[in-house]
Amino acid sequence: MITKMPETSAAALIDSFRQARNAAKTELEWLVIAHDDERLVDSLTSSLSDVAPHLMEMPQSDWDFCQGGLAEAIELAVNQGSIKHLVLVGHSQAEDEIEHVSPAGLPSRSDGYRRLHAGVTRTSVQTRKSQDLLEKQLEALTAMKSVRKKVLDGDLFVYGLFFLAQSATFLAYDPDRKDFLPLIS
Repeated sequence: MITKMPETSAAALIDSFRQARNAAKTELEWLVIAHDDERLVDSLTSSLSDVAPHLMEMPQSDWDFCQGGLAEAIELAVNQGSIKHLVLVGHSQAEDEIEHVSPAGLPSRSDGYRRLHAGVTRTSVQTRKSQDLLEKQLEALTAMKSVRKKVLDGDLFVYGLFFLAQSATFLAYDPDRKDFLPLIS
């Protein structure tokens, strides 16, 4: 079940969750909030087909767990729903403010190695910033009062996944190491 979120008003998000809950033949146990990227969503949909999650697809930059529509929808899902697993799926190209590697001072365009190196560096910096963003968002999510209580009671499990766009693979967030590690199949 995929929900594309064109806005983040509380009413729209809460209505989306209620519709999914009412349409589900069984209790919704998985709520997945994913960055709105077609390849990411296609991979998630096929990978999670056996657990039938409710997938909310929206730009990662709109994930606000302190106030607003998404926070209210999560409160509803956690407090009134049967959600047992909450997954945030970030994206390597989600961070808007990218430190660009300046081509100034590089030799002419014919120096392919330097241009390649600048591109790889730019991608690495962007990926690290996007991972930092997802880590902060996971911290904000788990700081929500209802989420924190359910996690401490053992009634809710929160996961962080990170989609590497350049290889179309997922990394899992390890809170003990504060790092993203390859998923092991």
